[in-house]
Amino acid sequence: MDVAVLDEFPPWLVYFLAFIVSGGFLLSLTILIRSWRHAQTARNRLDQYRRRPDRKLPLFSGSALFFSIAGALALWFLFTAMFVWFHAIAIGSDRVDLIYLWPKPEEMIRREDIVYIKFIPSNRSCGYFELSTKDHIYKSVSFKRCETGEQLLKRLSGTIGG
Repeated sequence: MDVAVLDEFPPWLVYFLAFIVSGGFLLSLTILIRSWRHAQTARNRLDQYRRRPDRKLPLFSGSALFFSIAGALALWFLFTAMFVWFHAIAIGSDRVDLIYLWPKPEEMIRREDIVYIKFIPSNRSCGYFELSTKDHIYKSVSFKRCETGEQLLKRLSGTIGG
């Protein structure tokens, strides 16, 4: 099996970034919940003394809500961009293995099951691969070195089955 890694980042760095982003999201969520509880406590105190404030108290702290939404978007982007698309490809005599980062296992595809392999260029990076079978379409992470993509495409284009 000949393995070609498409990703520029080592796996430990991707996992480290996922840990940092997840921790930041959990911290912002904790602060959001604390601000919500603080607002409820303030409302209860005002109700206890039967005084109504001139203005309505906010439900959340605005900055806590902003950072929670920003953390959720960062988590979504990181997990869809890094843990859904394959990062490496292993080419064997009778099969092609698509290698993902943990927790997704390797995907083995027989060469005769491959319908097409496309290289899709992008603006900022070189592009990504799209490999299709009869049942599923697999996408790779974006890679910056076009030479790697061209070599892989030449090696794989002759392997497409019927």
